[in-house]
Amino acid sequence: MAYRRRPAPHLNGARRIQVTGISSVGKSTLARALSDRLGIPLVELDEIYWDPGWTPNPDRMSAVMAEVAQEDEWIVSGSYSKFRHIWASRLDALVWLDFPIHIPLGRCLLRCVRRAVSGETVCNGNRESLANTFFSRKSLLLWIVTQHRRNRQSTLALAEALEAEGRVVVRLGSPRATKEWLGSL
Repeated sequence: MAYRRRPAPHLNGARRIQVTGISSVGKSTLARALSDRLGIPLVELDEIYWDPGWTPNPDRMSAVMAEVAQEDEWIVSGSYSKFRHIWASRLDALVWLDFPIHIPLGRCLLRCVRRAVSGETVCNGNRESLANTFFSRKSLLLWIVTQHRRNRQSTLALAEALEAEGRVVVRLGSPRATKEWLGSL
């Protein structure tokens, strides 16, 4: 599929949208902007999946997303390919932030350090730490490095399947392309 060779499509009235991409690529920021612009409720997957203490809650994710998927309109922000089967059959559109790895890595580094220093809470009261950012096997930086290719392959397969079914796929390759696309809606 040659997404980058043609202009990014409009959403064509889509009301069930997933914004996806690797960690720190800008999914939440774009999803919030789409939610505000289109008047569609936003669902942040990280907020559903993570309990305090960075404890995953896959049961809540499955239950909540099964309910959300039945609604007429929603914007899902996040990837979580393990759970995607719950809502993928109802998707009208997939918006994929497919940026080069240096962009999410840089954003992640800045964001994690800022959050660690400021004590800002995320995902149900969790906090970033410098130790987890730089010295943990669960480091988000390490996650991006090890999962970027896998995430792209998984999302490409989904995008091809959705496009074959006639659903809208928007693949954006840079922050500039994303800003231009959002401005065109």
